[in-house]
Amino acid sequence: RETVILSDAAKETQFFHDSYIAVQKPRSVLCMPLFHQDRLTGVLYLENNLTCGAFTAERVHILDLLSSQMAISIENARIHDNLEKLVEKRTAELTSSYEQLHKEILERRKNEESLKVSEEKFSKVFRHSPSLMVISGITDGRLVEVNEAFAQVLGYTREELIGRTALEL
Repeated sequence: RETVILSDAAKETQFFHDSYIAVQKPRSVLCMPLFHQDRLTGVLYLENNLTCGAFTAERVHILDLLSSQMAISIENARIHDNLEKLVEKRTAELTSSYEQLHKEILERRKNEESLKVSEEKFSKVFRHSPSLMVISGITDGRLVEVNEAFAQVLGYTREELIGRTALEL
């Protein structure tokens, strides 16, 4: 939770045997935690290979002031990335749902067309059949449909018969 500053990293006994320090030989090092809402969101690591004591108290104070903005920017980038992933997921779900609905609509249209053709065939056969044919309601016995042969035998038109019961004839 605290900032680490090495004024001359090669001479710091704590990091004397660190392989990075030994190979890269940074002179000045600053490592500062970045917090957003008391949660560590990142680490600012700076090094200067030219001079010792590059990170003065004044410079560290400026970096400290900027660190909260850095942390907020990192958090905003994470939120944005999460939102993009969520949008991609939702878009994929919606695309899949749309494709499924489109498929169902096409299938339904095909079935409706088949039903329409079937109804037309039935209606044509029913109306023009030489046999007497009638369709009546189950509960009230009213005539729902009659064919021409049935109407001619009774001496009525189709329209006069539809809606009547057998007792009314």
